[in-house]
Amino acid sequence: MKETLREALLARHAARAPDFDALRRAALPQRPLSGLEFLRELFVPVRFTWGTLALVWLLLLIMRLSSPPAPVSNFSIPQGLALCSTSKSQIDAIFSETGTLR
Repeated sequence: MKETLREALLARHAARAPDFDALRRAALPQRPLSGLEFLRELFVPVRFTWGTLALVWLLLLIMRLSSPPAPVSNFSIPQGLALCSTSKSQIDAIFSETGTLR
């Protein structure tokens, strides 16, 4: 049976497994992080990115608040959509009033 690459590498470095486990344990925290430590680990390594995102959102908010409000228009249903919700007899009446053909 043919050995896979993964199995070959694991067999070749099996003697180093305890060293790798020790490195893993040293790299991971021994206890759960508190809330403040979690936030520090979340924000400090990428504070430039978070600051840039905050600046972009602030600029968007300023632009939104400084622009004049959009005029409110009376909403009307488009004619094609209004015809979709109209019965066949009402459509016939509309066509006969306007003198158009179906």
